[in-house]
Amino acid sequence: MPPLLVDEEEAVAIAEPAGLVSMRRRWYLVARDRKRDTWRVFRVERVERPLATGIRFTPRPPPAATSAEYVAGHRTDWGTPMFRVSVTIDAPAGEIAGRLGESPGELTALDTGTCRLAGSRDDSPQWPAQRLVGLDVDFRVHDSPELSAALLALAARANAAVGGSLV
Repeated sequence: MPPLLVDEEEAVAIAEPAGLVSMRRRWYLVARDRKRDTWRVFRVERVERPLATGIRFTPRPPPAATSAEYVAGHRTDWGTPMFRVSVTIDAPAGEIAGRLGESPGELTALDTGTCRLAGSRDDSPQWPAQRLVGLDVDFRVHDSPELSAALLALAARANAAVGGSLV
């Protein structure tokens, strides 16, 4: 397998790919950087003009048990703002767990009829807002200003769609 010549944000790396990982709605390439002689994680959407170098290499095992574990332990997008998700949902955790898709956080049962969704996100707050509204159950947001703002924007958009008359 030939290494890739990777141009990410105008920095060139010669990378020996070890794995491709999908995590939190993003794709990551785990690769050994031949120039730096270290393992790296590249966000795939930031890789521009990948080229095969023609150089052969023997694939090395990933730097963790799996490439996914390595990506989980190495956040690569420090410039992306984080926001918290903290929500109480008026439904049993067992009913909600399969309906969130890729979970926007950790789901914990509070009692037989309510659960708590908590976590930190590094993507758009609109996504968990839409997922929560789509559950079609009551919920309350706690200490999550970005999520609250996304829900208000979604409510305003829905209100405008029906002629601007909130019930």
